[in-house]
Amino acid sequence: MTRTILAEYLTQLARGLRRRGLVDPLLLEESRGHLEESVEAGKRRGLSEEAAEREAIRRFGPAKVVAASYGRDSFGAWNWILLGVAILMGIGIAYVDSRPHWDDAGVTAGSMLLLSGLLGLLRPERAWLWALALGVWIPLHGITREPSLRALAGGAAILAFPLAGAYTGKLFRWMLARG
Repeated sequence: MTRTILAEYLTQLARGLRRRGLVDPLLLEESRGHLEESVEAGKRRGLSEEAAEREAIRRFGPAKVVAASYGRDSFGAWNWILLGVAILMGIGIAYVDSRPHWDDAGVTAGSMLLLSGLLGLLRPERAWLWALALGVWIPLHGITREPSLRALAGGAAILAFPLAGAYTGKLFRWMLARG
């Protein structure tokens, strides 16, 4: 029964990380390292290997909880950069769309769809944030120009494009993680 409990736990942890779109192998290796150190410490205290593995896993936490905590704690510098990029691109798209000579809604919608899809692919755990950061500017401009229910409904329809793109990117990332 050597390392089977630990191996099963790491398999469950990897599955939980993939479900959250966290495909970074360093997360799993870091977890493996901590668990193996804990197992060795337990064995030095006189525990059998199986008992040391069980204790290490109990201390580390359930695989689902650990995977969820990695997803929660991962809003680092890279995400702040992507958020800034999404906001700047969204403002740029809204600016071009607001110009009197611009009359190509398909290009506007397509660019929001593709850019939010790319952001959703890069960081799927925040797909909703990328969609809003990129797509909220055109509806805001429309509502400030003409505050009405019609403008509000139009803004909601416009937000459908970046939301669809971001969640499609998230779906592709999930498919890549499974394959």
